[in-house]
This record gives sequence, C-alpha cells and structure tokens, in this order.
Amino acid sequence: MSRMKRLGWLVMGFCLWSGCIEDTTEVTETGYVPEDITKKFVDWAALAGESATELENECLADLEEWHDEAGRAGCRTAATTGEGTIWRRQDDSSNYQAATFSFFYGGHTGDECGWIGSDILWNNGGDDLLVGLAGADTGHFIDLGDEIPFDQITWDSITEDDLGLTEADVDALLYHYSQRTPQVIRDQMPLAGNHRYLLRVWHGEYEVFLKLLVTDYQPGVQATFQWEVLHERSIEELCGRYADAYGYWLINEKGRDEGSVTLYDRSTWGDYVKATLNAQQATRDNVFMTLNTWDVIFEGTLQGFDWRDSDEVASNETIADMGAVELETVGRDDADSLDFENEVVPQVGHTYYIRSHVYGRDAELALTVTDYQQGDLVTFEWRELYLAGSTY
Repeated sequence: MSRMKRLGWLVMGFCLWSGCIEDTTEVTETGYVPEDITKKFVDWAALAGESATELENECLADLEEWHDEAGRAGCRTAATTGEGTIWRRQDDSSNYQAATFSFFYGGHTGDECGWIGSDILWNNGGDDLLVGLAGADTGHFIDLGDEIPFDQITWDSITEDDLGLTEADVDALLYHYSQRTPQVIRDQMPLAGNHRYLLRVWHGEYEVFLKLLVTDYQPGVQATFQWEVLHERSIEELCGRYADAYGYWLINEKGRDEGSVTLYDRSTWGDYVKATLNAQQATRDNVFMTLNTWDVIFEGTLQGFDWRDSDEVASNETIADMGAVELETVGRDDADSLDFENEVVPQVGHTYYIRSHVYGRDAELALTVTDYQQGDLVTFEWRELYLAGSTY
C-alpha cells in the first residue's frame, strides 16, 4: 500500500478524541501487539470508532488497486503450484535476481516487476535460504525433514497435529507477529536435498503459506524445488489487521514522548520487530505504523540508528553511556560532553543518550535500563528529547 495513503490515514481519529470512547485504559508499555486474526482478544479497530472503518475501506481500495496493477503488468501468477530453481548469491551480487524467487510472481522478478519484492533469497556465505528480506517484510521456515509424503502436507494438517509440530511451531508459523514474548523466528533455514519445508511469506500487500520440496540440491551452487500454495490471506483479513494496528496505536501510543519498553535480543530470537523501538511513533513492533524505521535496536548490544541518503555521510556513533544519571534530569545540552559509540552493553541503572537519523528525521532520546538479561531482553524507561522532521 502506498506511503501517501498511509500518511493520509494518520489524520483520522476525530471520533476517538470527540468522546466516542467512554472508557480506555492508558497503556504504559511501548510495544504494539497486533492480535491474531483468528484469536483476537481486543478489537482495536472497533474501539477506534468510525475512523477504523474508513481506514479499512481505504486499505481495501489500495490493495485492490495494487493487485490489479500487478495483474495488468503481468506480475501476478495465477498458478498456485510450480517448480523453481535458485542459485546462491555471488559476493558481488551480480546474480541477485537468480538468487531470489517470488511466489507472487511465480519466478525471478525482472526489472518490470522489481517493485513486487522477493520472497526468498539464497544469500552468499552459506547454504541458508532466507525469507523476509526487510524488517517490514517477514516470514518463517519449518523444516519437516525428508519422510513426510509431500501430498500429505496440507493447510489443515498444520493445525491438526498430523505433521508432529509443537504448539510453539504452529504459533510461530501462523501468528508470530502477535506473540507478546517472542518465539524463535526461523527466517532462514539450511537447504537439504529431498527435505520438505513449510514457509510463510508476509508483505504489506499479501501473505501466503506454502510448502516446498527440494528435488535437486547442489551445495553452494543451485537448488531446484517444487512449491505449492496452501493458503493465502484475503485482503479483507490483511486490512482488518491493519485497522486493528492503527486503532491500537491511535488509542494507546499516538502523541506519547515517553514510556517503558522491553526489547528482545534479535541475535537470539531473530525477531526484528520486537528488537526495535521507534520513538516518533512511540511503538516497538507496530510495523504498520513504523514502516520499517527505528531509533534503538537490541542485538546483543544497544545501538542507535543512522540511515541516510547516498550523498550523505552516516555516523554509526549513536549511543553514549551517561552512567547512573536520573532520566528526568537529562537534557540536550548533555550531549556536548558525551563520548558516543557504535554500541554498548546495557547495564541496569545506567542511562544512555541516543542520537538517530532516519533519512529526513532526527531524533534524540534518553533511556534508563531497568532490567537486562544477557542474550534475552533489555527493559528500559525512555524519554524523547528532540524530534525534527518526519519519515512518514
């Protein structure tokens, strides 16, 4: 869906502020948890009033246009099954298209369909297949081994215990964006000949569940596979989820400039969205609102974010340890005397100063660590000190 239309949706919400909601509870924990489509606990879209209906209608119109455009351009396959070959990506990326595959397109996307995006990639430097090539596009692999007959792997068999999957496996495959604490996200998986895989691919515009069978495998060179779509989310489901995400943000997070958040170590869990905080939108993992931008990430260490246009010089020195300083006493003048680093190992009781730059938007914030479990999580109180520009 287009960035401009998402921008337009951010102005909605008059019903909320004019008294349509009589009783709301303030949420102090930063970190949106979009509830499962089929296991919804709170209908945030309904709480947000008529604005959510407008949002859903806008989303439906936008996705219908997107899919129609893909069809007219010949960038959407009608096939639900097929065969593909993928080659390992070279170090110079000269064969990048051959190293990627789109199930939406039904093959290797060319320049005319580059906007579709790739679903899987055989990256250089190993024999792992990757899914979800950017933070806002995600996915999950499950290796089923080489014994289950390929025709017995069906959509129903995933949840009916016919494949020997654990509850955590099923939740991670079907709903991992909704877990309050992370599942281990298997967004990359070693290739093996004759192995069967379950695969979930989620982009903003479509979400599909597939099965793969590797029929020919030449380590470090190429792999051929059969693929079949088991299920595709409807655009109504996708837009309902987006509306819920917007409703939650509108009620609980919009306009906040401080809060508390737990980030889960990306190097352990592989869960990009639960490892990042976006200060402008005051949310942890609401990728619908952040559009894949963030100010703080926990990936073994705490780091800020400096992402600039190609003609600008980026500085990775984004974080400074201020020691045992009270969070409420920190001001922008303190930055002049601090030594900024690329990353820090968090310490409980320490306060850190973050400077981030995401294209046209600068943000500065302070955070005080209240809990740190190495290899697992970090919890901190945070406060925005400065915000200029916008990426939205």
